[in-house]
Amino acid sequence: MSGVIDLVQMLKKTGIPMNQGIIDAILSTEPSDFTDFPLESFWQDYPVPFLVTDSGVTKTISAPHMIVTMLHHLELKPGQHVVLMGSKGGYLATLIDKICGPSGKVTIIEPHREVSAHTTMILEGLQQIGIIRVMGNEA
Repeated sequence: MSGVIDLVQMLKKTGIPMNQGIIDAILSTEPSDFTDFPLESFWQDYPVPFLVTDSGVTKTISAPHMIVTMLHHLELKPGQHVVLMGSKGGYLATLIDKICGPSGKVTIIEPHREVSAHTTMILEGLQQIGIIRVMGNEA
């Protein structure tokens, strides 16, 4: 957990805007739940892979400063329904789920079959606050 705490402190120090809802979501979400790749780059504010596809393409969870900046500008509120284009391994959806709370909903539209299957498998193993759906070509 100290990696997450250190990351939040580093982002604050660099002036990345974060409200308490974003901070709480990050502190309560372990990035290792979404990837089997080492997290050293993530703790240094770089993207981290979550999947290498059958065709050899590496899919990543975005750098923390990008995630936090997006969450800040989304101005999320409890109860909102948020639609994400691309899963980013489920990490971003989980953060949004925690911010939007039990009355919120997150719908992920992920057209890449392997990424959709990976994200669905990861999210099925985690406790959700609201509702998170992963949709592929049927979206």
